[in-house]
Amino acid sequence: MLLKLEKIEEALYAAEEGRAQALVDDLKIHYGLTGPPVQESKETISDLLKECATQMVFIGLERNKINFWVLGKGVSVELRTKEIEGGREGTDFVTDLKLIITSLDDCHSKSGALLVGNPCLDMVTKCGKPVFKKLENAEKEVKKIGGILKVQPLTGKEATKQTVLDRITSVALVHIAAHGKKETGEIALAPNAGWEEGQEPRSKKKAPKEEDYILNESDV
Repeated sequence: MLLKLEKIEEALYAAEEGRAQALVDDLKIHYGLTGPPVQESKETISDLLKECATQMVFIGLERNKINFWVLGKGVSVELRTKEIEGGREGTDFVTDLKLIITSLDDCHSKSGALLVGNPCLDMVTKCGKPVFKKLENAEKEVKKIGGILKVQPLTGKEATKQTVLDRITSVALVHIAAHGKKETGEIALAPNAGWEEGQEPRSKKKAPKEEDYILNESDV
């Protein structure tokens, strides 16, 4: 209805709130997890776009039509639509697509999960002060997920770059809650064992090199 009234930003907010509520409901139904109800934010899309580093596309389905909201920093929200043709006669082609959660159990890989949270970065300092803050809630996050999936997460000093790389190829799901750069995709993990080797002998304050703890796309 908001789209018919040409209220593009309001329609986007309504779609996002609906998606957030659906996620909350789904977590409650399947895992018994309860949280605070989804509340309407006082921020506007224009406010959020001030912090947007890259262009984003939000997709919403409406029967046989797909709505694309195109968002970018410092520009107005653009709406584009696409009609979908095909499917069986008398059916709604778009809503007839299967969701992951309704697929059969044997459709997905069962090779486990890699959960990483709050890697220890105390030794990464600048002018004697830690560069990264501890992420205690991130550790709680992965431990809670680990309880659901029955997987022991990597946290603290155990969450090294090398350990993550050793395990990442053998799992179906990877979830990392850590410091990083969304512009480059870099993730800060605990430094690899032995990072002190190769340091200057006379150096009073030793610190790991970025290659010892930064996980980037080329590593993956």
